[in-house]
This record gives sequence, C-alpha cells and structure tokens, in this order.
Amino acid sequence: DNLSALKAILESTRKSDINTLIYIAPIRNDVEIPYSAQEYEVFKGEVELLAEKYNANFTNLENLIEPSFWGMKDSTTVANTPELDFMHFRFEGHQTLASKIFQLTQIKN
Repeated sequence: DNLSALKAILESTRKSDINTLIYIAPIRNDVEIPYSAQEYEVFKGEVELLAEKYNANFTNLENLIEPSFWGMKDSTTVANTPELDFMHFRFEGHQTLASKIFQLTQIKN
C-alpha cells in the first residue's frame, strides 16, 4: 500500500512538474534493525526504482544519524525497561536531518 501511494504521489508531482526529493529515512545503524533485512533491501530498491521512473531525486539517508542522537521509548514488554527507539531521534538528529535535506534541495533545485 505504501509503494502504491508513493507511485500515485510521484505521478501527480510529475504531471504538475514538481521537483521531488525521495529519501530512505534514517534508521539506527548501531544495532540490528527490527525488520527483515532482506525485505528492507527489496523495499529500498523498489523506492529507488520508482524515483528513477518518475524522475524524482533520490538519496539514501538511512545512516545519516549517529547512534548517540537516537532516543529510547517506553517498554513494550513485561520487563518494563526502556527500549531502543528505531523510529525517533533526539533534537540533534532532527538538526542533522534538516541540514542534510536543506543541502540536498539547494543542490537539486
């Protein structure tokens, strides 16, 4: 469903001549990811192919945020201990991502 939605967005942006930047979002790289690594690789490849097909700018930012900028989340287990957060980073991570996106859009536009 996500890839179908992305395809629809890219069709619309191409028709409207909107310059688009697609990126693979940052993810923690200091521990094993909580997804199937093989499925994740396939997903990234599919996103890149869609970007190419619709003439969108593509970059992979999955390793952009350093490990110390990632946060913790509330426990989802009976152990009730904080867990690594693979989806959210701290303020410094947001600064890093914003700076990189700004840099990429200045070059690409």
